[in-house]
Amino acid sequence: MEETHQTETEKLKSDHKDQVADLQRQIEARDTKIREANEKNERERAEQDRKNLLAQKALKEDYEKKIQNKEQKKSTMSWRNREWQTSTMRVNREREDIDAIL
Repeated sequence: MEETHQTETEKLKSDHKDQVADLQRQIEARDTKIREANEKNERERAEQDRKNLLAQKALKEDYEKKIQNKEQKKSTMSWRNREWQTSTMRVNREREDIDAIL
């Protein structure tokens, strides 16, 4: 009777140890899955951040190029206006000279 009780106790302890070991393996497997998922998410987030930065850089360069083009057009228009004013002044002086002669 004592031996049977002893055997059952040892079997229960063994079963308990097996259950604990199995649960530990399950926990480790779950932790590994979570860690891998987190690493994957981190890589994806880093890639998305990189793409966003590239897109922002492209937008900034495009915007700066547009500003540069506008400034260049203004500069060209200013030059044309000065040329026109100079030409108009020259024509007016020539008219005045002709009027003075006549």
